[in-house]
Amino acid sequence: ERRGIAESSGGIGEGESLEIGRVLIREAGQRAEPPAGSGIERAGPIENTGRRGPRVGKAIHYRVDLAAIRLRLVKVLRAFYIYVCCAALLFLIGPEIYESLLTRIYPEAIGALPDNLQFFRFPYIFEDPNSAAYLIAMTLVAYLALESDMRWVVVGVTLASAAILATQSRGAYIALLLIFGHRMWVSHRPRRTKLAMLVILALTAAALTALFVEEISHAYVIFDSRFEQEDDVGGGRAGKYAYFIQNINLLPFGTGYHLMRDGVEFRPHSDVIRLNLAYGVLALPMLLYFIVPRRKSQVLLFLVVLIPMLINTVIDDYRLLPVYLLLFSLLRQIDQPSRQPHPASMWRWRAPRLVIGESAR
Repeated sequence: ERRGIAESSGGIGEGESLEIGRVLIREAGQRAEPPAGSGIERAGPIENTGRRGPRVGKAIHYRVDLAAIRLRLVKVLRAFYIYVCCAALLFLIGPEIYESLLTRIYPEAIGALPDNLQFFRFPYIFEDPNSAAYLIAMTLVAYLALESDMRWVVVGVTLASAAILATQSRGAYIALLLIFGHRMWVSHRPRRTKLAMLVILALTAAALTALFVEEISHAYVIFDSRFEQEDDVGGGRAGKYAYFIQNINLLPFGTGYHLMRDGVEFRPHSDVIRLNLAYGVLALPMLLYFIVPRRKSQVLLFLVVLIPMLINTVIDDYRLLPVYLLLFSLLRQIDQPSRQPHPASMWRWRAPRLVIGESAR
């Protein structure tokens, strides 16, 4: 309405147009009320620094309050592990049904599904079962840090471990051992209790090995065939790291994502190798700046994600790194002093402002 009046009276200048836009945005922000009980605070008044030229600064920034969502997140992770184990059973028992569901959920994974079925490797909703295993391992770190009910800890760890075992990811097996070792190390239980738990685990593993000796022999054959497949696509990790050490890139740029060796595409199976050869010596330090732990509660999660960075990949699947960053930011709040959660809040909307002129300091 303001614009129509101004145009009918002979047009508007650039400054008047900017002022009208500023007023309209402010009025819209004042009228837009967030839903009751959503925990989202309404935007504050718009500031004008007096400088010429519009500039948007300090726009909307969401911050997840761990104290407010802790119980909900734990329940979600419990349901997630139950769901993943059911999906793994469906993959092994009814692969046709699983393929039909996967076609609707993530069609890109269908191309790799025949190979995964051949080796009985559960991929969840990924093309690579390794990605599924690392996703579950990362969530398990957060779950153990947040869960307070020991009965659910046992159930959650059992379900998550079963799902990881179904992926046949050797790197995720190492991550799982790392998680268990860390759990035993930081536990405040007496030493005798820890030793008793280790003995029980060892006896359980021995009993399962005796009961499923044929299945384990079959799994060994599958693993051996996978080693032969790795030889066909450029060798194992040791050979690739030997090539990397001989050809380390000290320049600030690389050859691009697709690496070549002797006229054949080189698949490094390592983010460390790919980042250096493909993008230069600065790429890896730049990435590490954002993912290295700042607090003690983040160390285990970082070590778990460091395993695929060394022998698999995190950056090749667009879903893994965002999950890591989200869990990384949540775990950071564990070491912070406890605060009262925002009333009925799951998400806190911190200072959403639209600034006209230079950004507020």
